Amino acid sequence: MSPKSALPAQAVPGVMWAFALLFFLKAAGLALFVTPLWDVPDEVGHFAYVADIADGRGLPRLGQSVIPPDLVAAWKGSAPESATLNWIAIHPPGYHIAAVPFLWAARAATGDLAWQLRLTRLSSALFGALALPLFSRPAGSGGRHGRRRCRGGRNGLCSDVLPHGRGGEQ
Repeated sequence: MSPKSALPAQAVPGVMWAFALLFFLKAAGLALFVTPLWDVPDEVGHFAYVADIADGRGLPRLGQSVIPPDLVAAWKGSAPESATLNWIAIHPPGYHIAAVPFLWAARAATGDLAWQLRLTRLSSALFGALALPLFSRPAGSGGRHGRRRCRGGRNGLCSDVLPHGRGGEQ
């Protein structure tokens, strides 16, 4: 592939942001309208973790934090016979702290627990969408070694193009 046929460096970030927007819209639609409640693995534990922080109970502690009985009843369909410990407390809190504003907004919008859960799922859709442009290395970003050129080839990888000519002269 000749250098002239490579995408201009400026076009790639815009494409990535557009791709991220499409990813968000798809993930949000699935989270809100397709994925059944409690169908996401460990969703009840993660939601309870976020609720603990949102309600001012601080970070959950493994072996001590419990999932509220009303949340367990919504999840399992019946009230629990005993306290259900939150096994998700082993996770670091970054994601859960970042999801708190989504739960606050959901609670402000509705008192329905099912919709609070669905609306809080939007945090995952947003974080996943933002990861695409932020963690990719778009063409033209080259870092300290100069610009980058993406080649279509079999593997579509980007490679560094050093800013100097033969023998190191600039």
